[in-house]
Amino acid sequence: MHEHRIVRRDIRTSWLIDDSVMSTPARFVLCLRNPGATASLEKRKVYRVIPDAESEALGLVRVIDESGEDDLYPARFFVAIEVPRSAVKAFAIRSA
Repeated sequence: MHEHRIVRRDIRTSWLIDDSVMSTPARFVLCLRNPGATASLEKRKVYRVIPDAESEALGLVRVIDESGEDDLYPARFFVAIEVPRSAVKAFAIRSA
């Protein structure tokens, strides 16, 4: 099956969110579908969005996926959700 991953950029050093330097609130999406990306995205899982206006204009969303890196995926795979500010750090910490 065709892989939908388009771009990969390593961001392993920026997992923790520091509220004092964060200029925009963190955004999160819920994965609804993952055709061609089953190893990278899990259905019904929340992913952190990395702002990328250029990609969003093309109908893509950049998320930190199961590889621990950020990749572009079709926006139709996700639905935006609101995460309480008190929970943002919990979503941002990488699991061991």
